[in-house]
Amino acid sequence: MAFLSDMRPRPPGHSLDRIDNDAGCTPENCRWATWSVQQRNREMVLRANGIIRVGNRWRASIHVNGRQITLGHFGTKAEASRVYRQAAVQALITTELVTGALGPLARNDTCAQCGANLA
Repeated sequence: MAFLSDMRPRPPGHSLDRIDNDAGCTPENCRWATWSVQQRNREMVLRANGIIRVGNRWRASIHVNGRQITLGHFGTKAEASRVYRQAAVQALITTELVTGALGPLARNDTCAQCGANLA
């Protein structure tokens, strides 16, 4: 009886849906929704570019040295993608510098003060 008073009868073509998939089945988090609305509410994993849709927000994360680092939660897919791309470039450059993949660091062979050859 409490369910019917909280949710009202099911409209035709609808089924019960949780607004936030990580939250419980409280009356505030449940609604009657069509199949198409429920499909948009699913967690969509987009691993190729490091973002995941969670409810109505986008989470950006990156894997570095076997660890997942969450970069943040964002209102738009574009914003999460931008943050992921920036972190990916930074991680790539840092990794290449540490491993020496970029080659030897540039070396100044002359004294900045007097111009004498240091080689």
